[in-house]
Amino acid sequence: MRRKGLLKWTLAALLISSAHSAKALNATRCVFLAKAYEFHLQDPATLSQSQAFDAAFFLGYVAGFVGAERSFTLPRESTLADWADIVGRFAKTHPELHDRSRAECVFKALTEAFQQA
Repeated sequence: MRRKGLLKWTLAALLISSAHSAKALNATRCVFLAKAYEFHLQDPATLSQSQAFDAAFFLGYVAGFVGAERSFTLPRESTLADWADIVGRFAKTHPELHDRSRAECVFKALTEAFQQA
């Protein structure tokens, strides 16, 4: 049941995130959204509605970015959960990029993780 709820929020967040420019919010926001996603993984039953939306928005943003980005190819065996984990960890460990766009953060995280130039 919780999965269905998260899927609903993910779809809504994907639609909303596609309506915003890629540079609308910086990578600091990416760290905040990734935390909500981590909370979802730990115990989805304890999330507030706002946290559930943030977690879904984060997944939607990462999925939308990967779907729209044509300059790299990710391994077929990788999943959205893998990408979200990579992006969340990268955003937290690279504070020097927090003033940059979320899109740049996602791109750098995934290219570094999958060793693409």
